[in-house]
Formats: sequence, C-alpha cells, structure tokens
Amino acid sequence: MIKIQTTTESIESKGGLILAGQVAMKVGLGSIKSLIVKNAGAIIASLFGIMVEGNSDFECIGEKRESLFFKEALGLHYVYAKETVRLYLERMAEDADGVIEQLRTSSAKIIKQAPLHGLWINGRHYLPVDIDTTTMDNSKTKKEGVSRTYQGFDGFHPIMAYVGKEGYMLDCELRPGGQHCQNGTAEFIEGLKGRLRSIQPGGRLLYRLDSGNDAFETLNAVTGKGQYCY
Repeated sequence: MIKIQTTTESIESKGGLILAGQVAMKVGLGSIKSLIVKNAGAIIASLFGIMVEGNSDFECIGEKRESLFFKEALGLHYVYAKETVRLYLERMAEDADGVIEQLRTSSAKIIKQAPLHGLWINGRHYLPVDIDTTTMDNSKTKKEGVSRTYQGFDGFHPIMAYVGKEGYMLDCELRPGGQHCQNGTAEFIEGLKGRLRSIQPGGRLLYRLDSGNDAFETLNAVTGKGQYCY
C-alpha cells in the first residue's frame, strides 16, 4: 500500500547549483562593480543562481533568503530581500553599460576555459561564430520594447552570438520586437571582436549569419586587418 504524507516544508532542487556556483566564482560574478550599487556583484550572483534553477522571476529570490545551501554554493555572505533586489536593479540600470560589459567579459572567460572545437575546411581551421535573431513572445504585456515581431505576435527580437561547434553563447542583445534583424548587427559584431580575439588569438573566424544580414555593412564588420573570415 502506498502512503502519501503532506508537508509544509519547501522542497528545493539542488542539482547543479554547486557546479554553477564554482563557475560563478571562477569568472568573478560576485566581483562585478557598479558605480551606483555597492553590492552589485552579490545581486548578479544571486540572480545567476535562481536562473540556474530554472527561475526567471527575480522575486523567487525571496525563497532563498533562509537557504544556507544557496548562499554557500554561490559564495554569498547575504541574500537580499526581493524588494531590495528590485530597488538595486533599478539603480543599476543607470550604470547598465558598465555592468553588462563586465558580464560579457565573464562570459568570454567561461568559454575560454571550456573545450572549444572548430571546423576544418580545405585544410584550414576555423572557429565558427553563429549570429542570428530570435523572437520572444510577450503578448498581452506592457513591457518596454514589446512590439509586433515577424512571427506575428507581440514580443522582443533579440540577437545572439554563439561560438564553436559546441555553440557556447558569447553575447546577446535584447531588441524591440519590430526591429529588423540587420538593424544594429554591424555594431553588434564590432563589439564581439575583442572577446573573440581573447578566446582564439590570431585564429581564423567563420561567421555564419542569416540571409537577412546580407549587406555591405555586415561584410565590412566581419572583415578586418589581421583577420581571416568567410
């Protein structure tokens, strides 16, 4: 006979959080600085932790305040209340460019230390760089930037860049739903170059983009002095 017992205790999924915490500490998420918020790194690391567990809503952080395991896994001294996290995120928006650039640097550090494989074409080795946009359905919301996408629903139209045969995400940029895929792509590629050089200095890059990016400004962005690109 099966006997079912109920409980009021919270049941948490621990799988992977220790490993994710080690990655976060190794690339310095907790050390990220903001000109506005003193403890920006702790906020970033906390949000990273709840996303690893599959939670996209920052309010879930409230469930972690009493979790000793969550704090130790991510190397945190303190977990802030959800109201404090909301306030600090609003303040960090004033210094968003600086914080995001540090996050991008951390992403490159992770990829540089991971197994990364390229392609051999006619006896030459290339690191594939895949760039494309996608759509995010945010119908019936009033979020800033939500507009009609090419898929026929209201949402966002972000662009993303992946490297290697493994497809590690190197960068992403949130965009309004109605923005054309080519708009801002050349600038996005220019921003990738420094991080790509840090991952594979002097190597050949194989850029692969959608036909919607078939434009002179794209070709101009992917070709440059000392680079071998297709």
